[in-house]
Formats: sequence, C-alpha cells, structure tokens
Amino acid sequence: MFRNNIYKDMSRSFSCKLTQERYVKKNGKASVLLQIIINRKKRYIPTGVEVQPYLFNSNTGKIQSGGALSKNDAFDLNLVLQKEIAKANDLIIEARLRKEMITADSFKDLFLKAEILSKTNFTDFLNEEIERLKGSRQKSTIKTYEKTIRKLSQFRNDVSFGELTKSFIEDFDREMIRNGLSQNTRSLHHKNLGKFINDAIDRGINITSPYNKYKRVGIKGNRDFLTLKELRKLIKLYKKENLIPEQQNVLEYYLFSCYTGLRFSDIVAAHHSNIIDNIYTYIPVKNKEKVVKVPLSKRALKLIEYRKGKLFDTVTDQATNRSLKQIAEIACINKKVTFHTARHTFATTFLSLGGKVEVLQKIMGHSKLETTMVYVHILEEDMISQISNMDKL
Repeated sequence: MFRNNIYKDMSRSFSCKLTQERYVKKNGKASVLLQIIINRKKRYIPTGVEVQPYLFNSNTGKIQSGGALSKNDAFDLNLVLQKEIAKANDLIIEARLRKEMITADSFKDLFLKAEILSKTNFTDFLNEEIERLKGSRQKSTIKTYEKTIRKLSQFRNDVSFGELTKSFIEDFDREMIRNGLSQNTRSLHHKNLGKFINDAIDRGINITSPYNKYKRVGIKGNRDFLTLKELRKLIKLYKKENLIPEQQNVLEYYLFSCYTGLRFSDIVAAHHSNIIDNIYTYIPVKNKEKVVKVPLSKRALKLIEYRKGKLFDTVTDQATNRSLKQIAEIACINKKVTFHTARHTFATTFLSLGGKVEVLQKIMGHSKLETTMVYVHILEEDMISQISNMDKL
C-alpha cells in the first residue's frame, strides 16, 4: 500500500499518497499524481503515469490489470509509482537530517529538481567533456580520463546525475577493489570523477558533489630528489664532457630542469622566443589555462647561451630515463634517477638555499600552496632522518 506515509517533527508534518487527477483525457486516461501534505498544505506532483480511472484504486494507491492492461504492465506501473513514493520519503528524510525547514512549495521544487537530475545523463556529459578537452590537454591526461570513464562504464553503463551520491561512490570503490585495482589507481579514478562532477557544477548542473562527504585516500607517491652533493656531481660530470653525445645531451636538459623546475613536456616544447629579460614565460603543456614565469639563473642561461629557436634536442621520455640511469651510475649516485626528479630537485634545492615557499609556488605553477608545501615536509623529513646519523658517533 502506497499511501499515508507520515512523519511528524514538532510543528512539521509530512504525508504523501497516490491519487488520480479528475480530468480524463481524450484517450480515456487520467494522470496519477503524488499528493504531498506538509503542515496541512497540499501539493500535487505528476508521476508520469496515466491509466483509465476504473483501473486505479484510490484506497490502495495501486493500479490493477484489466482491459488492454496486462498483469505485467500493471506490475511495472506500480513499480514506477512505488519509486516515486520512495523518492519523496528519501527527500524529506534528507531534508530533516540537514535540519532544513521544508514547506509544501519548496518540497515540490526539490522533488521536481531531483526528477530532472535523474533523467540527465552523467555518462553523456563525461564523453562530451573528453571531446571538448582534446587538444587542450596532454594525450596522456586524456588517456587517464578515458580509463576512468571505462572503469565507470564497467561498473554502471549509464549514470544519471541523480545517482551521484556518496553510497554510489562507495559502491564504485568496492567494485574497483574487487577488480584488483591498487589504492593509488582507485584514488586517481576518484580524483578524475570529482573533477568532472565539479566541471558539471560549474556548467550549471545543480548538484552537490558526493566527494564533499567521501574521503579519497591515496598513497603518497615517490618524490625522489637529488641532494646538493648529488647535483654537484652531475654538474661536474657535465663540465668534463666525457659522456657519449646522447648522454651529454640528456644531462644538459635534465640540468636545465633542475635549475628551472620545468616538466619534461615543457622542456620538449621550450623555445628561445619565450625568454624576455632573462625570464622564461610559458604556458605549461599539462595545464594550458595558466601562464608561468621562471627567472633564469646564470647556470640556466649558461646552458642555452648559444641556442636559438628550439632550446633542446630532446629524445623520448623512455630514452631520456634510460640515459639518466646510466649517467647516475657513472656519477656514483645510488638512487633511481628519472627525469621527474629534476623538478623535485629544483624545488628542494630552492628551499634549502633559502627560497620562499610562496615564490616557489609561482615558479612551479602550483594553483594551491598546499601542493608546494609538500616539498617543505620532504625537507623536514629528510632532516629528521639525517639527524639520526649523530647516533653513529
């Protein structure tokens, strides 16, 4: 029975039941309505279901089979109506938990808004956003987004905005765990989903992000960096010019990154025309919505003093990292050296030599200071670990 669901809260009362509109259409059917009563005020909400009046039982709020309406069809229509009742109850419970004062009019607006959201497809929005972002994001970033969409589609083929709740996100996470995805991989997919949900909100979709209530947990990635001693070893090795040409070339643009903090993709795109008054100004390949300015030190300028046009003759990132591994062995650096360590080395070196974290934030192109503060914590942890060497005296 689908009627007389009543909740009382001091002076507030809520009830909902199914009723039928008196007006009968030319097809002989009348609309089934959801009757809402809050503090004795009635409002009627269409359910989208219509049947002949003799098939609707106003006492039970159910549709019975008869005429051209089969038992299966009647069952399906009753299921739809049951969901409408459940939706109304869920909305009023959520409002009470948030301690919101709900009137009959505000509840009707809330219900109809939820109805619209339930029919708006989040999956379609994701695919449209991917197409829109192509050309303005790195191919690797687009591939990561596409992987997230595939994982979501494997879990649920079509997702409406109305389904984006905390419980939905938790179920999605459990599904990824069952599929053997690591904590970091799951965290990345959640990060991507959260980004697209926020994009939808910015584009006018009136929803609240479920990630406001869901805590995304990831394992801190490796932020290996070279110490000042190790960096000096590479500078000395570069000056000797004893490496084979390929290694010498790779070490050259690796050191430039150590002096500027540029990512590999930005080193590849680096051009002399970007330098004005010894300041390198560029738009990062990773995020084409910001402009970053990097003052060039004498060491950085020395590496490119005779360069015009494209600054470096780079090879692929895989080939670069192979050369860096060989270079590290030659320099007797017992550490896994990849190109990204150059950016981390720049950050930690800048801070350890007295640079301000707020200035580093601008040079690194970080939107949030919290991102830059990671390097402060890394230096603190490194200092704490090294102080234990005193115990060996």
